[in-house]
Amino acid sequence: LVPGRLHVLEPIPFAPQAASQVSGDGTYELQWDDNNKAFNTKIFPAQRPPGDRRDAVLLERCMDDMFREVGEGWEEALGDRPWNEAGLITQVEGVLAVGFTEMVRQVSVQCT
Repeated sequence: LVPGRLHVLEPIPFAPQAASQVSGDGTYELQWDDNNKAFNTKIFPAQRPPGDRRDAVLLERCMDDMFREVGEGWEEALGDRPWNEAGLITQVEGVLAVGFTEMVRQVSVQCT
C-alpha cells in the first residue's frame, strides 16, 4: 500500500549471485537500478520487517511525506475557494489506512 515513490532503497556495494546473499531470511527485496547500474535493497517497506526502531522511523517519515503531499495539494487546488472538508477527510483517511496497515503488517510478522 505504500506508494512506490516513498519506498526506501539502499544500494549494496556488490553484485550478489543470489538474493539470499542480501538477506537469507527474505527480509529485503533485491532490485536492479538501471540508472545507477547497481543493485538496491528495498528496506522500507520490507518483505519481512525486521521489527527494529528503523521500521518505526521510516513509517513515520513516510506518513509525514504523505500528509505533507495532501496538505500541499489542497492548498494549491483551493486557492481562494472555500474548503471541502469531506474531500480532505477522505484523503487523510487514505494516509491513515496506509500507515495502520503497514503498522499491523510489521507487528503481525513479528508475532508469527
